[in-house]
Amino acid sequence: GYNYENEIFETTSDTANLRLVFWKFVIKTQFSNINFLIFGQDYGAPLVFFKSVGGIPVREPHNMYLTVFARTGIFGLMIFLIIHFKLLSIWIQSYKLSLIQKKYTDNKILVFLGIYFLFIYIIGLTDSILVANYYSIVFNIFWGWVIAIHYKLKKNENSSNT
Repeated sequence: GYNYENEIFETTSDTANLRLVFWKFVIKTQFSNINFLIFGQDYGAPLVFFKSVGGIPVREPHNMYLTVFARTGIFGLMIFLIIHFKLLSIWIQSYKLSLIQKKYTDNKILVFLGIYFLFIYIIGLTDSILVANYYSIVFNIFWGWVIAIHYKLKKNENSSNT
């Protein structure tokens, strides 16, 4: 909610409870319709109905995982989770290989990127962060960097085994 004594100094308060209201609304909406549950709602349609300061509509539930569930249904959420667990698996393998092969520059890059990904995944609990292009573009480029490092390290591993 937004509270103010003078509308020039509008401030937020009690946003945690408001987010819980958003989350309950989205979950209730998803389970109210079998098509929403399986395939999700339309892209572009607001997932929550709330107006913030200045009458700006809030369209997302402030939770990346709920946004994916609401937009793509249980089917899309499962694909999203499988892809991200696979990416995390690639990061872990790359991290281990960088230590084994003593590729310390790659290791430092992987640590930096791992911290970045951890922040994004945690922030995703309280914000639909990957909806914003300026986060999702960097996020995807960084995952591409991890995959490139993984490919290089696997190639080094295979060449040293032959």
